[in-house]
Amino acid sequence: MRQRMLTRKALVAARQSAAGTAASLGAAAVLGAAVLVAGTSVPACAGSCPAGTPLLEPQAYAKFASPAVGLRFARGLFAGVALPPGARPAAAPPELRIPPGWGLTPSSDVGQVWQVPLPAVAVGGFFAQHPPRGTVIATYRAGRGVPVSAITVSAMYYQALSAPAALTGGQVVIVVDPAGANRTFIRIDAQAVL
Repeated sequence: MRQRMLTRKALVAARQSAAGTAASLGAAAVLGAAVLVAGTSVPACAGSCPAGTPLLEPQAYAKFASPAVGLRFARGLFAGVALPPGARPAAAPPELRIPPGWGLTPSSDVGQVWQVPLPAVAVGGFFAQHPPRGTVIATYRAGRGVPVSAITVSAMYYQALSAPAALTGGQVVIVVDPAGANRTFIRIDAQAVL
């Protein structure tokens, strides 16, 4: 009998909780809709905004860049890369055959693979001291050392400081692949996203 009474109390409490949750969600939906409707017709401060508060209005994007603009920009970034001493063009090992990504698919990519007669850490140090022209390194912080491993493939990302207005952005990615004590493959890709 006592167990049946506890079960009934639990069922009543669960129903009340479910009803309360549904009511809360319904009220939140109504309030959210009211805010959305009010926000589209009247500014939040309705003429009494503090001085200096900008009123944001959506604006249409003028025009996307053509693929030719992206390719020209990527070639310009690529031309700004300084190579370590002794670098010579080489066939890409399997791990360097695919261009590196950055979350977005690049619209334009200019890439090349080289072999360098230096250890991978020395190659990483060279690129940390010689960033591609018009870029800033995105993975290196002073005092933390060069982010290149002597054992595994590493990547250094350099963001373009400026890009044509219709481009989303650009970057140079340098992938360092250790191939021995004094031999390293590097793949350099200059990328632009429309």
